[in-house]
Amino acid sequence: MDQLSNFISEYLKTCETIKKLNSKTIKAYRIDLSQFHTVDGNFRWQYKDFVACL
Repeated sequence: MDQLSNFISEYLKTCETIKKLNSKTIKAYRIDLSQFHTVDGNFRWQYKDFVACL
């Protein structure tokens, strides 16, 4: 798993467990972030870059 995938997984986990977002919202986020990863997957991400995009 690459670095961006790890950031996405951690963010979605936070949305589920800490923010207590609805499962449909999590599903929509997962789809959007998956598409984002497909487009921008080759960029060398740092966590601050990822969070700034959200």
